[in-house]
Formats: sequence, structure tokens, C-alpha cells
Amino acid sequence: MKDCRFYPTGVVALLQTSQLVSSGYSTAQPRLLASPPSGDQILSWMIIPPQSSTRHVEVLLATRTTILVADQLEVQDQFLQQGPFSHMALSPAGRFLALYTPINGGGRVWVVYSDFQKGISDFTIPSSGNSTDGSVKQVGWVGDDAVAIIWEGGRVVIIGPTGGFLEYFYNEGVWAVEEVDGMRIYSSSVCEFVQKVPGMSCANYLIADISEDVFKVGSSSPAAVLLDAADHLERNSAKADEDIRLIRTQLTDAVDGCVSAAAHEWDHYWQKQLLRVSLSISYLMSRLPVLEKHSWNFTIPTILSRCATFYVCLMPSETTTSACHSHILSIPFIARLTLDILSLGQRK
Repeated sequence: MKDCRFYPTGVVALLQTSQLVSSGYSTAQPRLLASPPSGDQILSWMIIPPQSSTRHVEVLLATRTTILVADQLEVQDQFLQQGPFSHMALSPAGRFLALYTPINGGGRVWVVYSDFQKGISDFTIPSSGNSTDGSVKQVGWVGDDAVAIIWEGGRVVIIGPTGGFLEYFYNEGVWAVEEVDGMRIYSSSVCEFVQKVPGMSCANYLIADISEDVFKVGSSSPAAVLLDAADHLERNSAKADEDIRLIRTQLTDAVDGCVSAAAHEWDHYWQKQLLRVSLSISYLMSRLPVLEKHSWNFTIPTILSRCATFYVCLMPSETTTSACHSHILSIPFIARLTLDILSLGQRK
């Protein structure tokens, strides 16, 4: 065996003869997939997991100029001219494919739909001018929003959907692990998490970046004003009444905004503050049933999964999040979990 790739329900092995063998965890019998032509050099390869129980796994094989797609029946040539592709990466949702071509210390990243029907973006990474960068060792996704390129020398470039990019330099080699909502970057001394500032959409207004909209200085969004009112109320300030009157026709949107911001907040203090404000206003208004149900069904599992990924627990968030979201949460169960979360800081 030359190499292998794992997916949630099975594994695909690439043999020394360039043949492909697939086996599911539930069935121990391996199956031989369609094999590429023996004369083609495979530069990189990856798998697309089955999208449903009726579809089979697909294997993408990058050759000198194009990409071959192999399944159980045949091998299809995509007739691309942009290669060779030394690295390929599939987005977490399976919709997009990032293809990397090395070019003189930098490189080119081409993002297409996973069915190759349409290209999305084409970005050329400039060279850093540092000879210690080495070659690219990893390409991955930061959620479904950005592509990360990692060099052996510790250089990391994160490319956004509009062509903008961020560049980080580490004094040692790093390794990246994709998560459902971002990417973890590890070295022998640090562990960092990279995530897009999340956004949300409410019934009556749109917030581009909910976390920034709630916490940035001078924000006048309903959620920010509600959080400010709670702060004034704790200090027995009359400004609290003024703030509530200012957003009295938008209280439902303000509560929804605080709930969504809590789901995207990592600091447990602000999680509790945002949820406490939301529950207090909802109780006073007797409006809890009118809150967006999907907001609570997303918020509580997300907060629980982030509690589980705290460094004391060391649980991968992709496993915990999927486990939490696999349950249908009832309103009483959500309320109990919320009260437990709000009381975490008081038990210390």
C-alpha cells in the first residue's frame, strides 16, 4: 500500500500499482475501484465521501495537468489545463474544492465547485522572499469561507473569498487541523484557532458580523443597546430605562442578536452575560416562545461543544458539535441547559 485516506464511514487505499481499494467500516469486504491509466503520475489525491447512502465514494487524482475522478465504475478526465496540482482540499460542506499549484516560492490557488462545473476564484500567492519557507506541506479550509496554505518553515497564508489574504509567520513548523467552524494551528509551543467573524440574519434586519456588531465601540444595533442596558441596570443607572425605550419596538430582534452572539462567543463570561440578558428580557416580555427556535437549537449545542473543547477536556470540537446537533432539543431541555450554563461561574 502506498497511501490511504479515511472518511466517516470507510477508507480508501492507493496501492503501489496505482490501483484504488475502498472498504466501509460496516462491511469488511474491500472493493476495487476503477483505476487510472498506468502511465499517469499521481501528484496528489483525495476522496469525496458519499453524500447519501445511495452514492459511493469518489476519488480525485491530480496528474500532470488535469484531474481524474474515479468511482466504482469508471475514471473520468475533467480535461483541466491549470495543473499540475500538488495539493487538493475539499471544504467541510463538500461544495468547494481548493487546488494548489506551486510557483516560484509562492503559488496559485484555484477554487472550484466540487463537480468542476464552475470556477469561483483564482488567487496567486506572492513569494515571501524567505528561503527558509520550504515547500507547501498542507492545504486546508477555514470553515467553508477561506483556504489556508501552510509551508514547512512555518509560513501560513489564509485566503478569503474576495481575494484578500492574511499572512502569519511562526518560528517553527506548524500543523493545521480543520474544524467545522474554523481551523486549529498547532506547533510544539502554541495552539491557535482561526475563525471567520460569524454573521447572522434576523427576521427584520441583517447583521453582517454579529460579534463585531454587538461588541464594537459605539454600536447602535438592538443587541448592543440591550447589552448596554443590562450593564447600566447592574449599576442602578437610569440610562438602562433610556436604552430599553430606544429599542422597545426591536426587543425581539435584540434578544435574537444576543442569543446568536452567545453562540459565537468563546469567553464563558460573555456567554453568560448575553444569555442572561436574553432570558431576562424574554421572561419580562413573556415572549420566549416567539424567539427563533433555530437560534436556541444552534446556540446551546454550540456553547456546550465549546465548553467540551476547553483545554481541560481536550475534546475535538467537530466530534462534540456533531454529537450535540444530532439530538432534537426540546424547549424545557434547552431551558435547563441554559440555567446550568449560567450557573457555571457561580459554582467556582
